Amino acid sequence: MKSNRLPTIFYAGRSKGFTLIELLVVIAIIAILAAILFPVFSKARERAKMTHCINNLKQIGTAFQMYAQDYDGTITKMLNGTKYSKILADTKYISSNRIFFCPAMWPSNLDTKALAVKKICPDGSTERYLYELTYAMYTTYDYGIQTIIGAGWNATVLLTLDKIPSPGSYVLLTEASRFSTTDSSTWPVWYIDKQDSSTCIDLVRHNGVAITLFADGHAEGCTKAGLIKTNLKGLNVYVVDKDGWSRLN
Repeated sequence: MKSNRLPTIFYAGRSKGFTLIELLVVIAIIAILAAILFPVFSKARERAKMTHCINNLKQIGTAFQMYAQDYDGTITKMLNGTKYSKILADTKYISSNRIFFCPAMWPSNLDTKALAVKKICPDGSTERYLYELTYAMYTTYDYGIQTIIGAGWNATVLLTLDKIPSPGSYVLLTEASRFSTTDSSTWPVWYIDKQDSSTCIDLVRHNGVAITLFADGHAEGCTKAGLIKTNLKGLNVYVVDKDGWSRLN
């Protein structure tokens, strides 16, 4: 007669855990791999952010070209003080406001659906509209190719693309940040100006490169040496890199 009892399983020996030495060896191997791979991952993330910025600026360049086609070859840098980003967004030449913001720094992590919203900057006290925290436009007026109505930050500034002599080297937008020698806080600014040392072309956020949009619509990463070959040469705008700020002359 067969028994209904389940067979007993016998083990030849008992299980053995890791020794302390073995655990330390595993931890050391993991630490070595992390030290090797983390810089690689970091560089890959940075390259992805640079590519993202290039794509953003190419889309803005396309929007400017479309705008110019509709307005007799002219783009609007400011309209009664309203900045270029809000103009392009309000006129629907740009479909997503996120295109105006560099993914490598604040405020790209914020809700950008509305540009006319004020945000407290990283220093905890300064307040700026989102449309003032975008890629940067050179605002010192070039009277040969621009029409200026009014004065100061409430002016209307029209730039005629057809009048630019070398559009492939004429900077429309680049990356700039507020910079101070006494305050480590920083954030993007919408303009660069040779008279303002607190707004510098930013060569820090992308490790020595500022993503730049040119008047012919192409975008590329520019080093300080590359920027000197553009229309900004000799204009003494400020540049900030790992060594601090200096003039682009």
